[in-house]
Amino acid sequence: MTSPIDRESELLRQVHILYYRTKAQIKAESQNNYLGYLWFLLEPILTTAVLYFVFGFLLGNRGPEAVLFILVGILVWQWFSIGFTSGMAGIREKLTLLQSVRVPKYLFPLVNVLAASWKFIWVFLVLILLANGLGFFVNPSYFWLPLPLLVTLLLIAGLAIPFSIAVAFMPDLTTFVNSILRLLFFLSGIFFTVEVVPPHLRDWFLANPIASLMTAFRAILIDGQRPDLLSLGYCSLWGLGGLAVGLVWNRLAEGKIVKSVSQ
Repeated sequence: MTSPIDRESELLRQVHILYYRTKAQIKAESQNNYLGYLWFLLEPILTTAVLYFVFGFLLGNRGPEAVLFILVGILVWQWFSIGFTSGMAGIREKLTLLQSVRVPKYLFPLVNVLAASWKFIWVFLVLILLANGLGFFVNPSYFWLPLPLLVTLLLIAGLAIPFSIAVAFMPDLTTFVNSILRLLFFLSGIFFTVEVVPPHLRDWFLANPIASLMTAFRAILIDGQRPDLLSLGYCSLWGLGGLAVGLVWNRLAEGKIVKSVSQ
């Protein structure tokens, strides 16, 4: 039977592995891709410019609020989609390491999620500067900002771990998930408010945790209000539920994952 000291020692070992692997991956990405960090900022700005032109200029919905509204949605979506898809591939892409080092498999998707989140944090700081430049100044509602940030990270990690194990056994699942993500891109409220959704469909719309998170960030950055804590609690349940499923599945399938990925 494992003693509490042994469990604590193993936990610290995993934290150290997670930290150093994430640090190494961020460094490698910055060296291998000259525009790595810059492109992460340019891509949402370019996408925002296109969406702002189509849905703002052509439809008459112009102004700094429209720009910030779309940009917040794009950045939150990009953080989620990049973090989730890279995390989902975390186990299969580390085949060589899996065969030579005995570590919990859930650490690999977590490394990818944390690396994507680190890049997002810097872009998010730029977003705050942009918001102030557009006239949406820092206010007391920013006190709540760490909450949706942490909930978003929890949601991404909670979904990435079980899906990374599922993809290890069923690689074709990636194609299906990417199709669902393309659908969610248009259904998560990136370029429209919840008010335009018919009242009888709003509960279904907000059942999408990504839409709820976008609403939370916009409440703080645009409206200067406290985010809906109930909605954030709902999003947290998604993340915690995914983590529970992923950790249990990781333990049950520990001996089968490497064999499956090697096939």
